[in-house]
Amino acid sequence: MNALRLWSAASFAVVGFVVSATGERSALAEAVHPPVVIEVEECEQPLEAEVRRIVGVELRMTVVGAVDPRGAVTRVVVTCRGSGADLLLKETATAKDLERTVAFSEAAPTARARLLALAVAELVVASWQEIQSSPESTVPARPPGQPPPSVTRAPEGASAEQLKASAMAEAIGVVRVFPGSGLWLLGAGARGFLTPSRPFTLTLDLTAEWGKASRTTGQVAARTIGGGLGLGWGVVRKWAFIMPWVGARAGVARLAGESNSTTTSGATQSGLWLGPEVGLAATLFPHAAVHATMALSAGALLLGVRGEVFGDRNVNVLGPWVALVVGVGITKSGGSQR
Repeated sequence: MNALRLWSAASFAVVGFVVSATGERSALAEAVHPPVVIEVEECEQPLEAEVRRIVGVELRMTVVGAVDPRGAVTRVVVTCRGSGADLLLKETATAKDLERTVAFSEAAPTARARLLALAVAELVVASWQEIQSSPESTVPARPPGQPPPSVTRAPEGASAEQLKASAMAEAIGVVRVFPGSGLWLLGAGARGFLTPSRPFTLTLDLTAEWGKASRTTGQVAARTIGGGLGLGWGVVRKWAFIMPWVGARAGVARLAGESNSTTTSGATQSGLWLGPEVGLAATLFPHAAVHATMALSAGALLLGVRGEVFGDRNVNVLGPWVALVVGVGITKSGGSQR
């Protein structure tokens, strides 16, 4: 009889534990918290709707989109990045942020929505538990739409991704043409993009370029080393980052003549070159770890090196030019400061 009583008591204890654990999320959701806002960025549209649906089921409460927050104080931003996703939770009740990264490498494509939704639900519950365990840390509720005193409101339509600083570094190849003298230059170098605050982006590149131009009396070899500095206006799309920019280029050039006749001799000219440039760059997969870029630019060297060729057209690193640049690089994104 004593064994039977002990078994019955243990059974009731186990059942009570399971029921209390199952109802933990529901109790948290129904306690004092209004609807949760979930913003899904850079993800496929079907995944966005499925994530909201599953989170609503897990939390047993209403989940709304960014366009209709209805006074929600718990906001989660999900940003897909190729092989994973970044989660950013902003809790206005505590003025604290929580972050988490979810990897897709071990999940089938059909299971990614559930994987993301469960991660979001766990992040929300963790935030709510912190509020309940530390009531002294909560701040008075603010009217819907009013930002915290220490937070600057973002421009209308700005996303969380647009508020993040980012940097890109690339190895590049370049083809540059000076139409006035028919000089083609091939080169290589490095380029960087720094975005302190969208949409403004700074560009910096360094290249070394070589080429030859043939004339009736011989050839002229050209070598240049230089770089450019520009300011661009970036536009983010789902799979691309488009950026027109304006800037200036400067460097040094050397022209060496090679005569194929005994009646003429070659000479060498060296000097500085400088001039403005404009361009348009398109970066594919800007949020992935590795990206590819193609850019078309044009400019005019106001200061340059002139190579005079007797009896033929001069070879100059001077005047108008056009260039095609391709690059492969890495991306580094940073969050907002806390």
